[in-house]
Amino acid sequence: YYSDTAAGRLLPFRLDSQRWDEPIPIPGYGSIFGYVGGGVTFQGRGYYSLSTYRYASKLDPKTNTIIAPPDAHIGVDGYDHRFLDRTLVFDPVARAFDFLAVPPQADGIPLVCYMWSDATRLVITGSMIQFGEFGKPPKHGHQFGDWLVWQNSPAEREPPLPIGDFSWNREQHLAAARREYPADFSLYLSHPATPPIDNMRGSPSPYPVGKDQALLRRAAKTNADAFFGAIVDRYVAPGMSDGQKVAALMGCLHRQLFYNPVRLIMDGPNYAMRALAAHDAHCGAAAEAARELLKRAGVESRDAPLHHHIAVEAFYDDAWHFWDPLFFGDNPITRDKRVLSLAELKADPYYADAWPQTAFAFDPELLRSQDGFYVLGYNFGEWGWEPYYSFYLGAEKDTPPTLPVTLPAVRLGGNRLKLRWAESVKRGGGDVSYEVTIASDRLFAEPLFQAELKTNWVEWDAPRQNRMYFFAVRALDSHRQKNPRTWYPRQVGNFVLVPETQYGWFGVF
Repeated sequence: YYSDTAAGRLLPFRLDSQRWDEPIPIPGYGSIFGYVGGGVTFQGRGYYSLSTYRYASKLDPKTNTIIAPPDAHIGVDGYDHRFLDRTLVFDPVARAFDFLAVPPQADGIPLVCYMWSDATRLVITGSMIQFGEFGKPPKHGHQFGDWLVWQNSPAEREPPLPIGDFSWNREQHLAAARREYPADFSLYLSHPATPPIDNMRGSPSPYPVGKDQALLRRAAKTNADAFFGAIVDRYVAPGMSDGQKVAALMGCLHRQLFYNPVRLIMDGPNYAMRALAAHDAHCGAAAEAARELLKRAGVESRDAPLHHHIAVEAFYDDAWHFWDPLFFGDNPITRDKRVLSLAELKADPYYADAWPQTAFAFDPELLRSQDGFYVLGYNFGEWGWEPYYSFYLGAEKDTPPTLPVTLPAVRLGGNRLKLRWAESVKRGGGDVSYEVTIASDRLFAEPLFQAELKTNWVEWDAPRQNRMYFFAVRALDSHRQKNPRTWYPRQVGNFVLVPETQYGWFGVF
């Protein structure tokens, strides 16, 4: 049964006689839908996508272009054309039609379009568009939300969340998070909106609804004691002190949770379990997970609320100690090898700025669009947007310089080179200088040169040709006046100086 796409009917074709039967009209044509798309078969029935588009396509053979329809509103209901919230179902035995409709959604209108099936499964994909008026599509233009998937496999068959599964690979997870921003998204993100390029307005981009709902259902079936207890059993060894238990579990959370810069698990029931199963979290989920784990490890803990952030405090050695699993993991803020309390940190907030903020100095490629552009403007973007940790502890907001991305080395003649990096800028202005280190090993254990410069380049004589060297650059700012040990992330590059007559080039132009 072929769909006569713009005529609202199915065309039966008999394989035995190689002849067409009489067309079968589809109810609702011209009022509910105007276009029938391709379909699949599943368990003896046909499933077809539907659209409100109401004109047959016409090609101008002289110009090889589609002839425009007679008016701007080419949907059957007076709105812009779109896929419907339902799929057409055809029973060839009874020659009867029905619709498989998506239940109404509170946050927009569901559109279902592409589908796939085999002997046991039917999968239908779709998307959400924001309401114009409540319950109605917008008059002009669609703001697309999450991409959704419906499947015939009942949710009751979904298993609980995995217990004791430690096979997660962080690098693979990060790789999967890269280039997740499609080409039709803006290149400027401003939480919680993802605005288009032209008018800086847009819709939120939360965690994918389908995945979030599945996590909610599966978490409700999961035994929390078994889930968190399996983690404690793996990371807490017999004979550990309470301080060692806390360090082990905070290190686990730091490695198991990725602060996804845009898509975040929504809070609600079993928040910490869902975040750990998905490995995506923000501070609230990490703090809740920390407290769940510490409770089962026999360590007293409490929330540690900060300005625009939250962490935990654990009680051991007759005192409270501050731990932030997302930022610092098992490398807590210490003085004289003692983990400080939240009260002590708030009394001297700039002291914390010496500790690496690895949760927010992102791999730059995580913030690239599908077509290769850098995505700018989001609070948790490349270093330079998120404030120093002292801000969370109550200090005045100050942000570090942007990252000095390394550039190819340039040949100057003989063995002399110019090493370059992108100029860094500081939000709100301020002087920026650069600490550059050149080494013969990639661990920088054998530095050959180190200096602090105002320029974003340095000239250097390579001791040898055909030998790889490594250089690291850190952008420094005036925040060092508040803490001389302020941490700045480094950007690294490498180069090989080859003779000009040698075939090819290796890092030096």
